[in-house]
Amino acid sequence: MSAEFNWKQWEPGDKALEELLQPARLHRLHSKNPLANLKKQLLYSMFWAVAITIGYCLLFPYIQSAWVVAGLVIMILFNLFLLYTTLRLYQRVQPDISPKANLLEELR
Repeated sequence: MSAEFNWKQWEPGDKALEELLQPARLHRLHSKNPLANLKKQLLYSMFWAVAITIGYCLLFPYIQSAWVVAGLVIMILFNLFLLYTTLRLYQRVQPDISPKANLLEELR
């Protein structure tokens, strides 16, 4: 017996995978504009960053410890930095790309 024959005997079959890989089925699976989805998720992230930063700012009057206030200031500054970088990325992402263009080249 050869190793290839043994491999074929052992190799498990996956009917669901076989159905997914049929050419007729593959043509129906389309990406639903991933750059538009990315842009929408970036907007959600910016909303949460603003909400969390406002929440941190609302805690200031209730805290007497200078160390905790210093920690909150550091977290607020970090949130603002992330908000700024997310905003820049949000502005750079163009959801419309030409169908003939390479996605990697479009993102650069």
